[in-house]
Amino acid sequence: MDKAKKETGKIKDLFVTLYKIFQEPDDIDRFIYLLDNKVIKRVANAFRKVFKKLHQSSISDFIEGISQKFEDLLGKYSDMSIGWKKAMAGTSIALMLQFIYDKAKDLLNSVFEMSSEDIIGSVVTSIKTELTDFLQEFMGPELINNVLAKLADIKTYLGWIAPIVGGVQFVATALYPMTSRFAAAKIQPAAVTTEI
Repeated sequence: MDKAKKETGKIKDLFVTLYKIFQEPDDIDRFIYLLDNKVIKRVANAFRKVFKKLHQSSISDFIEGISQKFEDLLGKYSDMSIGWKKAMAGTSIALMLQFIYDKAKDLLNSVFEMSSEDIIGSVVTSIKTELTDFLQEFMGPELINNVLAKLADIKTYLGWIAPIVGGVQFVATALYPMTSRFAAAKIQPAAVTTEI
């Protein structure tokens, strides 16, 4: 498939999906189910593996605070009632997680190749500068309050989130594992799970 056509398709799926959840409340539970299972859990589990490895290193105290903030955010999201506010909070969490993961992918992969004793010096500096600044600013429980303040409409929401993560194209690509399914078909989940 032509790359430009594929990218245009991702953006179209994004807007179809967002339109549906704003206009058709009956689809929100399916949206959240797909978002949780196709995007959030995959990236959240990758971060949990990194945090677990870093907990065994010389920077375990430092990582504990970040890990706790991360889990507090996911817990606050999981506790939200099913509705469009939860859908958009989850969308934001998914985008932030994917953005951080993409930005720090090489660093995160290098952590897995090291022994716990080797995670010192430049690796610690890289983790602190590449990962924690963004986590500290955007990934605490207060993220949900920030999202809820931007939910007037799709344009306002995208105008807030897209510049943070690098543009609408990133939003469309990061959410594509979910939006491609949501926009194309009526997939009914067996049960909506709220645990991330």
